[in-house]
Amino acid sequence: MSQTKLGCHGQNSRTHFVVSSVRAALILCAGWAVCSLDARAFSLLGPYAPWMDEAKSYRQFSDVGGPMRLTEEYRWNVPVVTYGFDVSFLKYFGSNGVAAVEGAIDLLNDLPPASQIDLKNYPPNVTRINHRAQAEDLFDLKSETLFLLLQHLGLAEPQRFTFCLRDSIQTNGGFADTVIQRNFNPATFQPSSNVNDSAFTLSVWHAAGRADASEVPVDQLKNVPASVADGVFNVGEFFVGLTPDDVGGLQYLYGTNNIQFETLPPGVRGVGTTTNAFVNGAFRRGVDKVTFVRHLADTLLGQFLPMMNQFVDTCVTNGNVATQQLERTVIQPDFLFTAADVPVGVPALPLSARTDTSTWINNAGSNGNAGENGPGNIEPPVTIDLITWKSLVTNSNDGGAVTYIQWFPTGQQRFYRVIPALQGAP
Repeated sequence: MSQTKLGCHGQNSRTHFVVSSVRAALILCAGWAVCSLDARAFSLLGPYAPWMDEAKSYRQFSDVGGPMRLTEEYRWNVPVVTYGFDVSFLKYFGSNGVAAVEGAIDLLNDLPPASQIDLKNYPPNVTRINHRAQAEDLFDLKSETLFLLLQHLGLAEPQRFTFCLRDSIQTNGGFADTVIQRNFNPATFQPSSNVNDSAFTLSVWHAAGRADASEVPVDQLKNVPASVADGVFNVGEFFVGLTPDDVGGLQYLYGTNNIQFETLPPGVRGVGTTTNAFVNGAFRRGVDKVTFVRHLADTLLGQFLPMMNQFVDTCVTNGNVATQQLERTVIQPDFLFTAADVPVGVPALPLSARTDTSTWINNAGSNGNAGENGPGNIEPPVTIDLITWKSLVTNSNDGGAVTYIQWFPTGQQRFYRVIPALQGAP
């Protein structure tokens, strides 16, 4: 009979309970609540740690990184990032596709600064269903975009990474598995086994050289709402906002109390009194809020134009706070949306593809975490390819109704039809 090591611990604890994997679910149902003070949690995204291999169900075809522990997070350290659309996107998706992407961006831009966020203002269930779209196997473009943007703001999938397989050793009796948690409560910052007011236990499986710690709802009869950071699971589903898990993760990442040693992205220079002597590498507070701005483009030439943004950078030295006036020049969009064909060599057909986390900068050594996996900076540019093989849909709220638009790629010709407005139902 295989064995599973189960951990209920803070970020530095190495305490584990060793139990039979057959009994793991029963023990966790009864005891894991001790470790969680609230039913909300978020996960953090970063470059893969060496132990995150395919045999433990990491590095899957749709993944771009792995789950980080607290203090190993990655984030942007400029208050404004730009986005744009290349010719392939504009030709394929048209103005309706642009509106869908910008609808997702508006949800993020409408968030208050991290220091002003009240998680009570965000409902745990933001998933709705359009039954017509469900019947026709359609996915929502706006919701897919929102999921991808959260990942490239530093959030991972909280439900998937509630329990993570850290190690698996074959024994005479089966397997000895070490399970850790990479899901954190936004109020206490302790590991949590809950997502959006739903409690999870685990089941470890082994098959064909692979293994995983799978999350199982404690209440099998309860509808388990997804966080936006988990993405849309089923056709016809769409998000109408962000959950406390999503917003809590952003609040942790970009809050002004989260101080890390960071370097500035390319294109930043000093202005005014700091023109010739600005500070690059330094301990910095979170920027409090990241705002998306559409990148200017020459529509006749189909080229992006240089953009400049001035901002006040805050550094912390020996407990003292100092500011400097900086200016960032951006030649190409930080986030570029494209329309792409089906990628080859993948076991399943994805909705999208995007830049992975391999170019993110690990500042662990400068933060006193030498040899660890973070914290660090998210580096531009990010390219988000929306796959053209799949019929994607976009919805917009107009008087409480939801309108879906479906694209049918037929050779070189593109056309669409509007599905009659349907009210989304929880």
